[in-house]
Amino acid sequence: MIYDCAIAKGEMPSLASPVGRMCYFFLKMQNDREFFAHRALVQAVTNSAKIEDAFKASRDAFYPYMEEVTENKDKKAKDRLFSAMKEGPVKVVTIPTPAKAAKMYRRKK
Repeated sequence: MIYDCAIAKGEMPSLASPVGRMCYFFLKMQNDREFFAHRALVQAVTNSAKIEDAFKASRDAFYPYMEEVTENKDKKAKDRLFSAMKEGPVKVVTIPTPAKAAKMYRRKK
């Protein structure tokens, strides 16, 4: 909102101010997103072998911290698994989904 108000005046705030740096950051982020989205579309049309790399690059541009978050989740899950394995054998059970649970308790005619 601050970015839109600043740009609506027709001038970019000074980069020395916090508002100016924030506007620059949002402008750069918007340009990166547009670039990688267009790049992914062009790759899809011209070179289908590299399409997956192009979409990964666009995903990383749209969600820059997603990779770090997923790595942290994976690391935490591995740590929990290894700590459970230290206590003894690990028993894996399935947790019924609501649809499966409804089938389990449904009366048979």
